[in-house]
Amino acid sequence: MEIDPESLAFVMGVLTELYSDPIMAFIREYYTNAVDAQKEAGVTDPVQVFTPNQMNPTFRVVDKGV
Repeated sequence: MEIDPESLAFVMGVLTELYSDPIMAFIREYYTNAVDAQKEAGVTDPVQVFTPNQMNPTFRVVDKGV
């Protein structure tokens, strides 16, 4: 694979913006993977996302996919 030198600035901009907020990139990646897994398994239930709080400081994404 090659990147046209004239397109390099655009590609770098897209990659930089994609991960400009590392925490949201992390959350988006896990959620997207869960949705994809459920689609592959034919599951229509919603993906569950649990955010950290004082009682449980754990971030969780729960799916019923493959």
